[in-house]
Amino acid sequence: MCFFRRKKKDKKVKEEKKVEKKVEEKPAEPKKETVAAKPAAQEKVEKKEAAKPAAKPAAKPAAKPAAKAEAKPASEVKDIYHVLLNNDEKNPNYKRWRVRKQGSRMTIQHFDTQAEAIKFAEDLAKKADGSIVIHKMDGKIRKQNY
Repeated sequence: MCFFRRKKKDKKVKEEKKVEKKVEEKPAEPKKETVAAKPAAQEKVEKKEAAKPAAKPAAKPAAKPAAKAEAKPASEVKDIYHVLLNNDEKNPNYKRWRVRKQGSRMTIQHFDTQAEAIKFAEDLAKKADGSIVIHKMDGKIRKQNY
């Protein structure tokens, strides 16, 4: 999983926890007020509050699998390969072009020229029905969906 996807996922989880905490805190406050005001109204409020928290968690999981189901076919159909320069001075392949699959840390193969790397990536993309992202020497994207 890509760093940015992981970060985005963590952010969503934190937001969901905040929402759950707010939902738990809000029903507790009206109960105290209704107990002091009217005992008959308390039973009605408790029934409504009991129904609401049960309905919300049921709705959230139903929405998440649908989003995951939509995302999976897109990733299965299309593989994206990146052609970029190795800028790690400690690496024995420093200043050589490499081909990587998106989301992977591992390099598939190193090349001396960018043209060789692009040719290799094109072959991989054709076999996997994917696309290529070509980077400049500074790491910026030169060409996308090649």
